Amino acid sequence: MTPASPSPTKAGVVWMKTKWDLKKNPFPSSGIARLGGTDDRENGLLFQPGVQREKVNESVEKFVLGAAYSGLKFGYLWSLGTGLSGGDARGYGKSSLLQYLVEEVNRDFGRSLLLDAGLDDEDADENPICAVLASFDMANARSLAAVFFEATRYACRFSALDQPTLASRLRERLVRNLGTEVETELVEAVYAVNDAIRGRTLGPPIDEFIRLLCSGEPVKLGRFIEDVKAGARARVGAANYLATFLLFAKAAGVEHVLMGCDQLEDFAATSTTKQRRTLETERFRDYVLELQPMADMLCVLVTLHPRAEQAIGDMWRLADLPSFTHDRVENASHVVVLHEITTPERARELLQPYLVGLC
Repeated sequence: MTPASPSPTKAGVVWMKTKWDLKKNPFPSSGIARLGGTDDRENGLLFQPGVQREKVNESVEKFVLGAAYSGLKFGYLWSLGTGLSGGDARGYGKSSLLQYLVEEVNRDFGRSLLLDAGLDDEDADENPICAVLASFDMANARSLAAVFFEATRYACRFSALDQPTLASRLRERLVRNLGTEVETELVEAVYAVNDAIRGRTLGPPIDEFIRLLCSGEPVKLGRFIEDVKAGARARVGAANYLATFLLFAKAAGVEHVLMGCDQLEDFAATSTTKQRRTLETERFRDYVLELQPMADMLCVLVTLHPRAEQAIGDMWRLADLPSFTHDRVENASHVVVLHEITTPERARELLQPYLVGLC
């Protein structure tokens, strides 16, 4: 009998190791980023802003400056392929760009990005900004309240390159501004922000959460967030975690918060009932445009592609939310569109970090 041929996968691995001298396949299994994982091939951390530098700069100008200076409430990061239908339009780098913007903003509260955009030192210091990141998904975050909770979890639990979390950075800023590390004084500063609110809120802030944010004990804070039960994370009240965190940010002198909201297509999935999608779309308006402190502080940056537009477009318009249509001139100030990479030079710049960093 003729021996069986090796599987294509096995043959490919052998060829890479023996002919190309690679330790492993350096490239992701798909072009879709999975943010938050430990595999750098998949988690978007090898994102190269220079590959589409003009789009990165456009995103900073429209979204970061828009949130800090222009009162932008919604920004839309599109991917759009060629052809009449726009193609599948996934794998163009939306999630990785979103993560990059969030981490660059938090590195120094947006200062470097604002300076690079053309502001002077005084202007860049005048309106500090921070950012959080969350994503709709079919397992854990199918409601807006759950996404708000995940954004809070990001602020308290995650950071890039072993840097302090956003929560730790804000506490450091609060301590510096007040000139004290006394926990009761820090807590009182947060409650003073809440006392000054005159509009509608989700209810009183979460006291234990405020005290842990002010405690300077990031491990205890992270465990507190992780101990919130799965069911509670999905209920309407879960949005109050983000509302409380915004009070903490404002007490630290940061009045503008950019929230990257990825995977809108999961929210718009057909497995989610039309009634549920309609309700959650209306909550976008309630939370972001009408309830405090979100209405004063939050700017939501949503990723979009043609399939998500088809699933949620009518509901978005009926909720009277800012238009996300990518080809309308009047929307140009809050829409950025990513397209395919079309030149060998840019493809080389995109691929090089995978080869250098992982093999």
